[in-house]
Amino acid sequence: MIRNLNVNIGKDEYGKEIIINISDPIKLDFDAYDFVDGHLFYYKNFIYLSVPREGLVRIFNMAKGYWEAPQLLPIGRFAIIE
Repeated sequence: MIRNLNVNIGKDEYGKEIIINISDPIKLDFDAYDFVDGHLFYYKNFIYLSVPREGLVRIFNMAKGYWEAPQLLPIGRFAIIE
């Protein structure tokens, strides 16, 4: 079960890694979701998180630092097809 979603955003001036918890703003949603068969995917400055049992995709915008509105998409896994 996913409790926290942490992201490494780089290093500070002393070389220590900076890790932030991006799931806090939607913690109540995360606690309610069933992530069985879910998939986490990073592509072009976005983190995509599928919640198949809910028929949702949660998208975190890394450039702007916030969660987009939930998308109603029954997706189990993500892939890039060229």
